[in-house]
Amino acid sequence: MTNQCLVCCTRGSLDAARLATDDPEKQEAVLRETLAHLAGLDLETPPPLMARFIHKTVERITGQHRAPEPVVVV
Repeated sequence: MTNQCLVCCTRGSLDAARLATDDPEKQEAVLRETLAHLAGLDLETPPPLMARFIHKTVERITGQHRAPEPVVVV
């Protein structure tokens, strides 16, 4: 993870929260929890682990689960 990853993760958490809910208080809660987590994160942490944390946080705070992956028929 780099310094730029921190910026991207912050933006990604806000985007994910906005997709999950229109409630600004819940969006703020997701963002604040993500920022708190990032503040103590070891920069050697792989970015996919941070993405997982963000999505789990969005699910827990908003009650919305990610949409299933689309199925491609070949």
